[in-house]
Amino acid sequence: MAVLAQATGDARLREAAVRQLRVRRRRLTWDDDLYLRLLPDGSRIYRNWARAYAWYLLGLVRTLSELGDQPDTDDLWDEAARAARLALSRRNAAGIWDCYLGEPATAAETCGSAGIAAALALGVERGRFAADREGAVAQEAWEVLCDRLTPDGWLDGSSPSNKGGEELQRSGYRMLSGVGSGLLGQLGAALVRIGAVKDWTR
Repeated sequence: MAVLAQATGDARLREAAVRQLRVRRRRLTWDDDLYLRLLPDGSRIYRNWARAYAWYLLGLVRTLSELGDQPDTDDLWDEAARAARLALSRRNAAGIWDCYLGEPATAAETCGSAGIAAALALGVERGRFAADREGAVAQEAWEVLCDRLTPDGWLDGSSPSNKGGEELQRSGYRMLSGVGSGLLGQLGAALVRIGAVKDWTR
């Protein structure tokens, strides 16, 4: 909606894109926790799941970047900064993120980590996040995650589809991930554009 709004000048599409971000903020956050989804019965699931963080942050940063800097979206950039700070405070000892942020027993998860780091780098590119804070964390995650690439370009260490439920997510089971490889590509491209990485192919 944001891309089409900018391309066509359709104010209704722009308003719908902004409204969607605010609905996501209202429904998916609770205090300092972030959830993947809100169910019809009012319950929230996948609390602080790494890929929920990735989708939430990427959705905010990419949509707001498309819409341009406008006063009516400052609160949403504030929300992106808040979520980024929470993510930074919940990194694991390796410099990436566990399957459930702040829960080391669920073990490192590369797909969600690539998405979170990509959002951080994109926020730096937009001038909304700090290069020496979010940018440095994104660069560190890049180095860690590149070591998990197979010779043919697949990112190893991803948890499976969430269709298997939270028990499977928490089990430590890991696999190759095309989604993770794509998110790592987004991270590398953003790091090149902000000058944090000279050769994203390593």
